Amino acid sequence: MYLRTNHSVERKIAIKTNNQYQSINAVRITLFF
Repeated sequence: MYLRTNHSVERKIAIKTNNQYQSINAVRITLFF
């Protein structure tokens, strides 16, 4: 039970950081062009 909830939390954090990373890349791309 603990491992399952911990995994889901890590997954949410990974998705959150991935979205932030993609948005930062989008901002960089718009700044370059």
